[in-house]
Amino acid sequence: MPASEVASVPHSSPLLSARSVTALATSLGVSFLLAYVVFHGLHALHHDPEFVTRLAKIPLFATCEAAALFGVTGGVLLAPVVAQNEPIYRQMAKALLISVALFTLEILILP
Repeated sequence: MPASEVASVPHSSPLLSARSVTALATSLGVSFLLAYVVFHGLHALHHDPEFVTRLAKIPLFATCEAAALFGVTGGVLLAPVVAQNEPIYRQMAKALLISVALFTLEILILP
């Protein structure tokens, strides 16, 4: 069997389509940034959830770890919905832009 046939990847695989990868990447980014905004805001207001304070002794690390946990979970759960729903898929770039803007504003306002 020629090497080109062995190494070929089916283009119809939903796991490897560009749309699925884009949906996963944007979902992960939006979920992480929004989770970080929430956890950082709670920390700035001195209302850290107990599980966040148990993640790490340094609040910045705990906030980042909690946001990563929620971001990955939310992104993985949201990605299939985004990939299969055209209107939502088209709006994910805007959602990512808004979440980056919120993240930036919060970091500037509540350092």
